[in-house]
Parts: sequence; structure tokens; C-alpha cells
Amino acid sequence: MAQPLSVEQLKELVQRQSNVIVTTGTGGSRIQDVDTDYQSSDRMLVANFRRLRLEPPFPWRTLWEWHGFYSQNLGTYASRRQHVGQLTRAALDALDALAVNEGVAGPAPASTSEVVRAALGDAEVLIREGRPSSAVDRVHTALHGHLRALCVAESITVPEGDPSITVLLKVLRENHPRFKETVAFSDEARRMIMSMSTALDALNTIRNHASLAHANEALLGDPEGHLAIDSARTVFRYVDAKVA
Repeated sequence: MAQPLSVEQLKELVQRQSNVIVTTGTGGSRIQDVDTDYQSSDRMLVANFRRLRLEPPFPWRTLWEWHGFYSQNLGTYASRRQHVGQLTRAALDALDALAVNEGVAGPAPASTSEVVRAALGDAEVLIREGRPSSAVDRVHTALHGHLRALCVAESITVPEGDPSITVLLKVLRENHPRFKETVAFSDEARRMIMSMSTALDALNTIRNHASLAHANEALLGDPEGHLAIDSARTVFRYVDAKVA
């Protein structure tokens, strides 16, 4: 499974891939020197764009396919640059439109479990479809799984049973070496994360009683759904950056 990328990471990858396509079609890099990397990046782009229900930006799975296309259809360097530029701008515009409605950017952890990656991908699709109350459960699952994975990676003992997000966050803060480091305004930072823990405690209740995790009659409103998602994403991104 391809790693879920954030919108900003996808935009960077689209631009890099565009540059490779242009240089190989205008007398720059040789295809045989860069095609392996191109195919790897293409698989990442295709998987992430399809996960977001977007059309992949470039139709060529290999640079030799690109070579065949421009040899038959684009006779000049200028026409090749123009064609690739149009595809690139369309992809970036689609990602920008997605980002406007995204709220706090979705996390893209470098290392976590496949369950967490799948939950993050599901949440982004649901948010994009305008179903934030449905995405709350998936974001909750992702954060819960990621906190547990971070504890396991550091051999931190996790309470038996199914500890809540707030319990896992507390265990991680108290035992992970990166949280024990002295930083400027550490007391203020600790107060902020403790306040966020209160929000996460509410997220547990919302997930169980106002989301589609269970057959609940009353679902969370869209504004409150976005609030719950953004709160969880904020904690996710903070923790991930802290332990990196």
C-alpha cells in the first residue's frame, strides 16, 4: 500500500514528476537513467490521487510511454513543455481546491501501521465527499492506532485492554524520551497539550455516541465534525513531529 501523502507533499511530488517528464522530452535527462525513479513516483501519485477520488495527473506509467506519445503528437520542445504544463497546472489546481476544504492538513506519518494509513486515507475521502461526521471514526481510529504504535516502537508498556486515546497520550508523554527533553516554554507547551487531552476525551465520547462507529440515531453536525477532526489532526501532527 502506498504511503498516504498530504496535499502539500502531493503538490511537491507532482512538480518534481513534471520536471522529469519535461527534461526527458526536451533533450535533458536520458530515459534509461531516470525511468526507475519515475515509475516509483508514478505509483505513489496514482495511488494517492485515486485515494482522493482525483484523476492521476500524468497518463504515462513509464517514460518510454511518454516518449512514444510525444514522438507521435508533440513535434517541438515548446509543445511538449506546454502540454505537460497544462497537465501539471490542472493537478495542482485540483489539489489546491481540495486543500481549501481540508481544514487542518491531514497527517502523513513517516512510520506507522497499515491500519493507521488506511484509516487516514478513508478519512480524507470522507472529508472530501462532505461527510465529516462519518470521518470522525476513521480519524479517531488513526490517532488511537498511531499512539499505540509509537508506544510499542519505544517499548513503552501500554495498559491492558483497550486504553483510550487520552490514556495512550498520557503514557507516551510520560515515558517517551523526546517528551522529556527541556524546551523553551515547556510549561506552556505542557498546558496546551493537557488542554488538547480534554478535547480528545470529548472525541472518545463523540466517536462512540455521535458518529457512524455505532448505530447512533443522532449524528454530529458538520461544523462540530470538522472541529473534532481538526482537533485530532492537530494532536496527531504535534506528536508525530515531537517524536521524529
